[in-house]
Amino acid sequence: MAASSSTATARGARWLDAPVARTRAAAEVAPAGVQFELWEGIGELPIYDQELEEGDAPAAVRRLREAWGSADAILFSTPEYNGSVPGGLKNAIDWASRPKPEAVLANRTVAVVGAGSAALIAAPGRRRWR
Repeated sequence: MAASSSTATARGARWLDAPVARTRAAAEVAPAGVQFELWEGIGELPIYDQELEEGDAPAAVRRLREAWGSADAILFSTPEYNGSVPGGLKNAIDWASRPKPEAVLANRTVAVVGAGSAALIAAPGRRRWR
């Protein structure tokens, strides 16, 4: 499972090309038997709301939890945004990490790749993941 922070935005596809390209490049060099699925549902998620945990989660959240929960590992591929993780991706992680007892990210293997126009442009954003 690869989660890209790409969503349709006014900034256009050029800003989003790098994370998707890196995800596809990782898929091309992955060992035999490793399959990648690009999950692009971030733009469908509502803003995280703890009160929604008590009832049925919104449909987009259920799809995220099902997709990420069935993955053996997750590769987060994201551009840096204001020196950090883009808000949409952070929102998806919030939904996937709650509620604690059944969080789909609990004990999940994840990796993060950053994308930017300069060699170290995504380093500050990746440090925030620790």
